[in-house]
Amino acid sequence: MADFLLKFENSMSQPPLEISVHLESDSKFKIDNAILEEILSKPIKTASGHAALYKYSPGKIMKFSNLHEVKVYENFKHFDDVKAIVPKYYGYVDLHIGDINTHFTTNRKMRPNSFRDRKDHSVYVVIEDLLPIHVSKPHITDIKLGKVNYEECSDEIKKIKHNERAKQTGMDVWGGRFDGIFIHEKEVIQKKVLWSHSFSENLNNFLIPDCNFQLDNNTINSLCKEEKERTVIICKALLEKLTQIHSVLTEKQSHFNFLQSSVLLIYEGDLEKEPYADARLIDFDHTHFKKKHTETVVTPYNESNNISELGDSGAICGINSVVQLLTELISNIGKFQ
Repeated sequence: MADFLLKFENSMSQPPLEISVHLESDSKFKIDNAILEEILSKPIKTASGHAALYKYSPGKIMKFSNLHEVKVYENFKHFDDVKAIVPKYYGYVDLHIGDINTHFTTNRKMRPNSFRDRKDHSVYVVIEDLLPIHVSKPHITDIKLGKVNYEECSDEIKKIKHNERAKQTGMDVWGGRFDGIFIHEKEVIQKKVLWSHSFSENLNNFLIPDCNFQLDNNTINSLCKEEKERTVIICKALLEKLTQIHSVLTEKQSHFNFLQSSVLLIYEGDLEKEPYADARLIDFDHTHFKKKHTETVVTPYNESNNISELGDSGAICGINSVVQLLTELISNIGKFQ
């Protein structure tokens, strides 16, 4: 394994860009085909089952993406406040059709040997692995943020479909929906199951899996002292991270409109280990740039003159909802300690 990683790291170089978008040339990785095939043959299971993820190297993952998201990550480099709430970005891989003999999983359905869309290349962003190696029993959830999850230019049929789904999942009220929950040593809870429960039930089930979506006073009271104390610690750690995200979205950044982004929550489920929790904003393939023709923020080709604030206000609403519920859970547990 060590020889593989050494060969992998040594195979990276930064040739001149071959794609006609404004990107920094030192961000493009060229990887040996044999190593690339090895990486793409082992997709990582995700909480939501959305974009395909692969282990790139220790501490880094490779996510199936597009050039627009690459541009967003490239622009994040200029804003320290935004960089603090998103995964670290290391570069991207642009895999042209025919570069390798066998194409592995690269679509949202996670089907092998198929592409989400048949373009002349597939793009991957290389980003920070948000799951630290010291977390032995990870509990992970993906919460899609926003009340509106479609582009302004979308056709009416798509808008109607998305609005119906928002009502079905409570997204129109909470500003978010749970798209997947992964509990260590258990199957991923798929979004169709989660969508049949309320936003608050899903969050409670994520933090206290044994409650089976029904967290009442009797359930809380049945928890042992250590479980109550640990849950409070995890909730407070997540609150600290979410407060930071909220601060950036509401006070410190005026450059990006985070449409269809998610917040990823992670915590250590092993009661024998030191409590750990993290929350980051992820998924930026529909993020818009608010300002045009600035020195740092590049205007995407499809940007309109009247970008709405819905992406931001919806994301803020979703973050607020999680913060509110975490605060309530801490208070409820405190009544039985």
